[in-house]
Amino acid sequence: MSNSTSFQNPLADKIEFISSHKPNLQPGTYKIEIQQNIKTKNGLFSEKTYQKTTKIAVYGERFSLNPQEIKSVFPPAASLGEYSKALPSIVIHRSTLPWERSAIEGNSELPWLVLLLFDEDEAKDIESQSIKLADLKETPTNQFPTFEYETSQHPDDIVTVIDVKKDLLQAIMPSVEDLKLMAHVRQAKDGNHNPIGDEFAVIIGNRLPKPGKHNTVHLVSVENRYTNSGFNYDGMGDKIRLVTLKSWQFTCANDEETFDGLLKNLKTTPSTLRLPINSKADAEKYLSQGFIPLNYQLQQGTQTVSWYRSPLITGSNSHKIDLPVKSSNELLQTNPHNSLVDVSYAAAWELGRLLTLQRKKISVALSNWKATHRRELAKQ
Repeated sequence: MSNSTSFQNPLADKIEFISSHKPNLQPGTYKIEIQQNIKTKNGLFSEKTYQKTTKIAVYGERFSLNPQEIKSVFPPAASLGEYSKALPSIVIHRSTLPWERSAIEGNSELPWLVLLLFDEDEAKDIESQSIKLADLKETPTNQFPTFEYETSQHPDDIVTVIDVKKDLLQAIMPSVEDLKLMAHVRQAKDGNHNPIGDEFAVIIGNRLPKPGKHNTVHLVSVENRYTNSGFNYDGMGDKIRLVTLKSWQFTCANDEETFDGLLKNLKTTPSTLRLPINSKADAEKYLSQGFIPLNYQLQQGTQTVSWYRSPLITGSNSHKIDLPVKSSNELLQTNPHNSLVDVSYAAAWELGRLLTLQRKKISVALSNWKATHRRELAKQ
């Protein structure tokens, strides 16, 4: 299972995985009855009873999802990567959301949200559209089951739906047993097992992306659309309508585009890294040895071009040098044919000197030596 990096907490020593987080109240309308009996000692006044009845509505997402509830998705939207071994997932801020409704009516163990993955070939046959809630309610029952409005819902609310072929859904829709495992809660904790931050709900898909394919992921509602034997296809036609609350797309790299594939398909002729062959023989003599031309400023301030060869380039350098030297200028080598300067050894000498001076012990000793030398000169 993939793990979204945006979920990770740098302060956490461990992450606790929780099978579910059920809300105290499911969305719906509730009636509250209050009764109070009042009586006095010795019966001075007759006993009185006061009653009050009121209704409250618990709202919850059903046909749409506030984008702010989504913390992250994986694979990231519009990304290209090696995802063929990673299940898609979505992280939600409200940890109770997947269990605020249920796939089977009355069964609080099952989440009502499912991640469905479609590759580019399957997505061609999927129709997506935004319609009014009233239009969804009028959808033929062989595409979408009947439902009743809740207190917070209005016929003019906009919902997004997808129409998927029945045979495709039968091939990819998770079973009841799988559905139990496709949503969980994560809680970051410190070394003393104390919670860090909030809980997050995580919903994962049940299909791996295919290499080299463009993929679309839909977070769909399956509220009351399951029976104990699985998704309810009874009475459904060739196309089944689903409400989608979130969707995104990404591309899964093919085998040749993965890191392993790129290494295996590197061009090995020539056997060393180099610039393209140059038609000028004098330049090609240097380029073939791994030299590259770089901008170079002479001590007089004149701008010119120099040759540089990295110490990491394979092969040998025919130039000979005499060590030790007092400055990097003594290691500059000039091509007698074109007067271009080879700065390779000079650059290496300067780099070595700077790295040596970065060592505190050496830099302090050198500074003390200079100070002592100045004092001795001053005594003369």
